[in-house]
Amino acid sequence: MENLLYSKEHVTCYNYEKGECPLIENLSVEEGGEYLFNSVSMKFIFVMEGILTVSYGEHRNVTITENNLIALPPGYQCVLGAKTGNVEFTIFRIRQYVRLCDTFSIERLKEEVPLPRKAEKQKSISSLVIDNRLQFFITDLRSHIDNGLRCHYYFQIKIKELLFILRAYYPKEELRMLFTPILSKDISFSEQVFRLHEQVRSVKELASQMNYSVSGFQKRFKNVFGMSPNSWLSEQRSRMILSEINATNKSFKEISSDYGFSSPSHFNGFCKSRFGCTPAKLRKDFTSNEE
Repeated sequence: MENLLYSKEHVTCYNYEKGECPLIENLSVEEGGEYLFNSVSMKFIFVMEGILTVSYGEHRNVTITENNLIALPPGYQCVLGAKTGNVEFTIFRIRQYVRLCDTFSIERLKEEVPLPRKAEKQKSISSLVIDNRLQFFITDLRSHIDNGLRCHYYFQIKIKELLFILRAYYPKEELRMLFTPILSKDISFSEQVFRLHEQVRSVKELASQMNYSVSGFQKRFKNVFGMSPNSWLSEQRSRMILSEINATNKSFKEISSDYGFSSPSHFNGFCKSRFGCTPAKLRKDFTSNEE
């Protein structure tokens, strides 16, 4: 395995996934062991080796064999276990509106592909066989992660690539079954949030745009996204500001004004608190790393 180049630049970058729950993660469970988590976002789980048991909501100890993929909805406490031997798996945490491509949301699967009567009544979780194309995709990705590549931006790209591979090579009937647990959630609400959030500066303003009281909006948002709207908006705003600093030639005064800061010193203070240094240093360091 080749070493990751410029590892110091990688791990000190704002986009480096430093937390315990990165967007994509390789995990394992020893025989008889369990992995417990609160599912605050939609998840894909690729079972690469062994036999995994899955329990959440009304589902108890559903068996998923290796080389299969499942989708889990947000809003549940979930337990993953190893039925026999050690189990190797990869988790994708999806914290964005789900589209199989730019023109095809998963909600269209619900509209276009009716569930068979048998499937409507069954309680089991539907899995999807990992074909050769998907196997190549996930194996390559796992090797990069094992080598220390934990870039949030890279993970976002790989999530989009995964969804596009599903769109390109899997029948809609199979995808309808895979996404059934997700389609029971409020997708139209999340689509509105993603469409409007860049146009507002506060939770109150976003709630008003969507015709909710603030308390009603907060409750529904947490149920769908698994986190408070304040935290989610703050994270989105920070990433957009960082992108403006690093990927545009806008003046800092212009960026500060666009994002509603009262003064340049207020903007500087925000950057120091959120990113660890001033906007000038952020841009300088980014430019230096590109050369």
